[in-house]
Amino acid sequence: MNSLALIAFTVLAFTGSLATRMLTPALSFFLREGLRASFLGVSTLTAGYMLGRSLTAYFSGRVGRRWKHLPSLCLILNALLVLLYPLAGRWYEVTGLSFLQGALMGLTWPFIQYLVMASAGEGRTGRAISIYFFVGSIAGPAGDAVYGALFSASPVTSVVMASLSLYALSSLLAYLGSLEVRVKESGEEKVGDEGDVRWLLILGFGMGGMASVVGSSIIYVLLREWFSLGKGTVALLLSLVGGLSVGSKLISGYALDEVGAGMTLKSLTALLVIGTLLSGVRSLPLFLAGLAIISVVVGAFIPVSRALAYAFPDPASAVGRLNSLGNIGTVIGLLMIGAGMDFLPSLGLEWTPLIVLLGPFTLMAIVSTLGLLVNLK
Repeated sequence: MNSLALIAFTVLAFTGSLATRMLTPALSFFLREGLRASFLGVSTLTAGYMLGRSLTAYFSGRVGRRWKHLPSLCLILNALLVLLYPLAGRWYEVTGLSFLQGALMGLTWPFIQYLVMASAGEGRTGRAISIYFFVGSIAGPAGDAVYGALFSASPVTSVVMASLSLYALSSLLAYLGSLEVRVKESGEEKVGDEGDVRWLLILGFGMGGMASVVGSSIIYVLLREWFSLGKGTVALLLSLVGGLSVGSKLISGYALDEVGAGMTLKSLTALLVIGTLLSGVRSLPLFLAGLAIISVVVGAFIPVSRALAYAFPDPASAVGRLNSLGNIGTVIGLLMIGAGMDFLPSLGLEWTPLIVLLGPFTLMAIVSTLGLLVNLK
């Protein structure tokens, strides 16, 4: 186990995620209220970011194996890229910048995840990747809370400068951590069943669709307009929701090591169904409860899926493919929700349309979990 590398990557999980999450509410409100974007236009902020990630994540392991300092370069480029946001005068310019950010982070995060598990050593990957994601997940509610407390009344430039500083620090941490890790060549790793990885990738796609409502640009606007809440209130409420889900990333890795993949996946799927049903209730407490459950499930699935992917041949590539398909699912989910929320409210519904828009992804998660469980037996 390489303790120094694990510490560097774990701190990076927080600083790098915080840099992105602080920007999300600021840019969401900037799009809707500053640039007068539609719901679909707002949804393209996160959709563009996730599309960029999905297009490059597949290549993260392949490129990273040849040059392990790839994450450090991408993070410092991100620091420079965010400076362009205040200069944007159209919603599609903001979306284009978000796409470029996503493309850089698609090369960064999957390979960082691989490096974390490579640093942990045999028998410790589940716990190591869970701690990494646990620390990173704290950045979600922290970013919302920092925005709500410090930046909700400030121009977007203020958040951009704070984000730039965090990306620069993250780049340094990525460089220092990479110095300590030996990157394995393809073929050195364990052998897994390709049938398992196919079901795992499909499940990742479904969970990616569910993630479209968690911490995305559109959820800030939806809560504000559905329930007539202030911007600071929305950010703080989502901070609380995110805080409830933080522990799921830590617990799920330990559950995977202690009770096995089968029981862990069954429990997560059952919770996902409950969360989806509650997301259809137009009551703020119940809707937030559904959102919190979905956040817990999506958060718990991430370290579990990465630990399972690490067992397959060429784990760096497997983790990259899993990230890529999950990001594609998120993009499709965001576009469905954005288009649906521009159209469905005109029908005078007494319930939130999210249950309709998230239902297909929940069904996909159920079916793929069953297929994966059959192969795991």
